[in-house]
Amino acid sequence: MKYIYRKGNNMGQNKKIELTITPNYVSDWNFQDAIRELIQNGTDQQTLDSENVFGISYDEQENILQLSNSGSTLEINTLLLGCSTKSNNADTVGQFGEGYKIAALVLNRLGKTFSVYNNSKDEIWISKFEHSEVFDEKVLTFEIIPNQTSNSGLVIEIENVTLDEYNSLYDVWTGMPDAENHKTIETSYGHIFTEKDMRGKIFVNGLAVEKEKNLYFGYDFKPQYITVERDRKSCSTWDMRSTTSKMICEAIDNNDLNIKDLMKIASDGSFYDICNIQYQTYTEKGRKVKDMIVSDFDENNRSAIPVGNQSDYDKVKRLGGKPVFVPHEIAQIVSETTEERIKELTEESRNGSFSVKEKLQQWRDFYENDFSSEAIEQFDKIIEELE
Repeated sequence: MKYIYRKGNNMGQNKKIELTITPNYVSDWNFQDAIRELIQNGTDQQTLDSENVFGISYDEQENILQLSNSGSTLEINTLLLGCSTKSNNADTVGQFGEGYKIAALVLNRLGKTFSVYNNSKDEIWISKFEHSEVFDEKVLTFEIIPNQTSNSGLVIEIENVTLDEYNSLYDVWTGMPDAENHKTIETSYGHIFTEKDMRGKIFVNGLAVEKEKNLYFGYDFKPQYITVERDRKSCSTWDMRSTTSKMICEAIDNNDLNIKDLMKIASDGSFYDICNIQYQTYTEKGRKVKDMIVSDFDENNRSAIPVGNQSDYDKVKRLGGKPVFVPHEIAQIVSETTEERIKELTEESRNGSFSVKEKLQQWRDFYENDFSSEAIEQFDKIIEELE
């Protein structure tokens, strides 16, 4: 239902405020990008105050989309670029102070009307492009119209929205009305989506950010654990790799995933979800995961040593041990165990009946990392001269 404005409600003079933004700003943004900003603002407001409930609705008959917060108010200074009530708040997604202004610009550029019913201020804000005498360019302008009302809260109303455009928002926000419920694993860092059709999809606080083909699962991160870049279409790769590894470790610790699942992921390819688990082995959950991997390996490979490359494989073979290849990420996680077992095997071999050449090869393998590649190459030549 469209909000009704009547001239009789006008209590004073209208204001027009020019923003120093031209129509071609963020020229690559589309309808989904613009509405994502508005949803982000609304959900962030609810995060800051749980009683300030955010809602979204669509009138198919009128082609009107409405986004509302039950307790929000827009202050005039929010029209300044960079002005944000959410800066440095770790629990919110938005930080840059551009949200609704940029959304208004994009939607106006797409031929939509953009009206804000700032009810607690008894105002309606309407955006449009107008020629600026100051800048001699067309710029985004907000007209602020006094409008006495008994309504409360804040309502953003966008006209000329097609049903297809509205339905496209289900790919933008997981909290859309009657949205599909996906199977997830809950962790303290957010949710892991386990269904194949969600693979690689990245959300922050329910808002779509990007799709990463090198992720095995999909993820919905809590804002404090992930940095969304300024374009809102990507996030910090390091944050993503680090946080997903923590989520995987926690899911295994909680028995929502098991070591067989982790081994399957590693066997299927090199995925960002698990590539940083090696850096979690200093934590309690990370150590548990490592110990569980080693236990699973030993159960299936008696008296063997897990290796992840040909060099370690050859080294173990020369020492008379039993090397077994494991996926690269698994080898990284259990690298300390591999080194310990190779050291033990080396000590055992020194007491065994090996030729001088074999003993030198074993010595070379054990101390290889202590010498330059040139020194090792020369040593190899000397060994080869021995019969």
